[in-house]
Amino acid sequence: MTPINAFATQKNAAVAKIANGASWFTWIAGMSMINAIIAATGSQWHFFLGLGLTEVIDYIPSSGIGHVIAFGCDLVVASFWLLFGVQAKQGKKWPFIVGISFYVLDALLLVFGKEWLAVAFHAYALFRIFPGLLAVSDLRRIETAERQQSAMMAAQIGYAPAPGGVWPPPPVAPQPAWPPAANAQQAPAWPPAANAQQAPAWPPPANTQQAPEWPPQQAPAWQPPPADTLQAPVWTPPVEGSPPGGYPPVNR
Repeated sequence: MTPINAFATQKNAAVAKIANGASWFTWIAGMSMINAIIAATGSQWHFFLGLGLTEVIDYIPSSGIGHVIAFGCDLVVASFWLLFGVQAKQGKKWPFIVGISFYVLDALLLVFGKEWLAVAFHAYALFRIFPGLLAVSDLRRIETAERQQSAMMAAQIGYAPAPGGVWPPPPVAPQPAWPPAANAQQAPAWPPAANAQQAPAWPPPANTQQAPEWPPQQAPAWQPPPADTLQAPVWTPPVEGSPPGGYPPVNR
């Protein structure tokens, strides 16, 4: 496996870990809102997958208006956790650090309330979130190493590798100047491409401003020269007004 492809594989693995860790913030926000809706209906039960903070908020009110205010507070808290998930999925480190810190404090609230199932779930969620935080550092390290490797290769061969992890990049043939000079008397570069089926017209008309279609529509039938042919045969343009000759031209 080439270095560029190896970096791409490592980056994909790190991004997958980041996305998995960030998804837990979204789950926490969603389950907390479900518990908030249940509490707003006056029910006394709830899922242990939510936040302890929203449980405390839902426990305080004793009137209808109090439940409405509590639901609004729950919505704000859940929005923060949803924000953590969105930002963490983008490969940012601060949402992981802040989210993990708040989740540990939230677990302490549940310890005081002796809700051990919820505490166990918090511990499991932290176990799944923490690799995402480590993967952010891994991703930055891989990207730095990739840039350094690309710079070294560019310095050695004179150009940067092709995008998309393809290495080595395909050679790029230099484009000839166009239109050719009006007094051009030599045939184009030789030998032609191995897969060429017809010869290009030569010389092009003096007023030609664009390259002719390839293969040309009216070029005579032509078979490519032997593979060991390295130079174009000597060529003399036809006298003006005379019919064009065959191609490739005949040595004169």
